[in-house]
Amino acid sequence: SQEVFQQAFKEAGGGAIVNVIANMFNGFPLMAHTGAARAGVDNLTKTLALEWGRYGVRVNAVAPGTIDSSGLDNYVPEFRKRIRGRVAAAIVFLLSPAAAFISAATLRVDAGESVYA
Repeated sequence: SQEVFQQAFKEAGGGAIVNVIANMFNGFPLMAHTGAARAGVDNLTKTLALEWGRYGVRVNAVAPGTIDSSGLDNYVPEFRKRIRGRVAAAIVFLLSPAAAFISAATLRVDAGESVYA
């Protein structure tokens, strides 16, 4: 990441990065290894935002809840259709000028799943 920062962001005067983690905020039963790794990337997001912000680099993360993947093959098509594209839309927003003052944030894209799960 340091090399990319030096070559792509520092000399260009800024940019935006969006990391994708997981909805691991209430624990991740039977998946402690992935929960710990994702929590590390959440911390990395905040740390790099602090370190690189003075150079105009914004660093954020998106934490999806349930997303449309092959794991949802057994669910009704209406459910799959509702969630398709939601994570991508959040990433596009965080990369856009509309999010110019958002940095060091983790956006939960989970329809409130992290609150009631």
